[in-house]
Amino acid sequence: MKKLLLLVMIIFLVVSCKSSKDEENGDKTVEREVLTTKSETVSASEGSIIKTDDGEAEIEIPAGALDSDVEITITVYKKKGFPNENDMVAKAVEFGPAGLKFNENVKVTLKADTDIGVVPQGKRVVAGLLKGDKWIYEGSGDPIMSGDPIMSGDPIMSGDPIMSGDPIMMEMGHFSTVSFLIVSERDTGDTGDTGDTGDTGDTGDTGDTGDTGDAGNTGDTGDTGEPLEDGTLTINFKNAGQAAGYPLMAYVFHHGEFDLWNELIDFSLKIVEVESDEFSITLKEHDGDGGFTEVDWIGKGGEYDLYVFTDTTGSFMADMDSDDLANDYPSKVTINGNTVIEIDFEKDMKPFEPEDGTLIINVTGLNEFNGKNLMVGVFEHQEDPGDNEEGIAMGMIEIVDGKATIVPGFWENPDETWVGTGGHIVDIFIIIDVTETGEPTKGDYAIKGLEAPLTVQINGDINIFYTSDDFLEVEIGLD
Repeated sequence: MKKLLLLVMIIFLVVSCKSSKDEENGDKTVEREVLTTKSETVSASEGSIIKTDDGEAEIEIPAGALDSDVEITITVYKKKGFPNENDMVAKAVEFGPAGLKFNENVKVTLKADTDIGVVPQGKRVVAGLLKGDKWIYEGSGDPIMSGDPIMSGDPIMSGDPIMSGDPIMMEMGHFSTVSFLIVSERDTGDTGDTGDTGDTGDTGDTGDTGDTGDAGNTGDTGDTGEPLEDGTLTINFKNAGQAAGYPLMAYVFHHGEFDLWNELIDFSLKIVEVESDEFSITLKEHDGDGGFTEVDWIGKGGEYDLYVFTDTTGSFMADMDSDDLANDYPSKVTINGNTVIEIDFEKDMKPFEPEDGTLIINVTGLNEFNGKNLMVGVFEHQEDPGDNEEGIAMGMIEIVDGKATIVPGFWENPDETWVGTGGHIVDIFIIIDVTETGEPTKGDYAIKGLEAPLTVQINGDINIFYTSDDFLEVEIGLD
């Protein structure tokens, strides 16, 4: 499965510098606490990457972005005292000298500072610029000027995971005080630029009313601010002759879903044999047993992950070391009414070449289990979970402040990070060792209560996120 862009880690913040800065905010004087500062003179001809000692902020200035050598300063503040501090998902960072302009955008990376775990429904993360006593950002209703900060990389949408330590990126063309904020998805679509002529965006949406464009980046429905509509998903294929005679499979899952072998989750699918150069399919509801019904799937308006591949091996999945062709695996698609996308086999379907990667397991909301250990075991995939005997990776860490993050190590050497081969399918068991036995035992808590594993296919680093609601009491240990 395509890796999410976020590499999650736990960072224990070391406060290296404490001072205060007073700013006028209306009739109030606001005290803002400095956490750290960093200064470095940057050569205009060479550029530089500057990172604060605590890793909270980093700026990459390319060669030629400056007209002359300049001393660059980074100042990191606590969120307290800033506007909308409860909506900030990163600390505020001031870059100086104030107002410095660049010949080309520079890249800024901040570490997330939030306990939300997952971006709430109807929300998204934006790059914000502090102007006076408020944050401005794309869609805030304030004028956005050339060089103002914009998100970089994949957008962080509702349902996407975000945890403290996640790197989040923006680009900007001039210096100011910046942060990242969670805002309503409606707040990001005041212009509706991508939908004026029904442009389809990179997922090929039809845009009949000029709506979402590139996965809704500019707003839910252009400039109207109305919710996305429920609808079906139809895929038009062309230049498919090269796959003639092979089954073609298309699956849609909620964006960010990773347990693709869990038939209890909501998904849709369609399986056909390729018989012609051009054809269309409409995805159907699943039957709960790995197949599909003849009922058209109606997706709730929003963003989904789309997996499309040819099954040349008969395994019902894209296989490494095969002739399978696949899309971006997944690509993103936005449902907004009955949606039609186009897939050109010659351009969009490539040999399936999954990337090697690690597992990063994150849990939050486990305050009642503080002091207990979170255990993770990774096994070869088996049709029957009871057949899992020999592990390939493992990890264990104490739950502190209701949170824990594990990057499993090799079974025989847990201190060495395990890296799975791309395309490898593994079963994962995640357990809270309530009984303190060091092994799965009745009375512990586990994902799915140990009734079944979490099964994933390695394709780059995979970030897995759970909260306390996902754990069930174990009724019987894992034999």
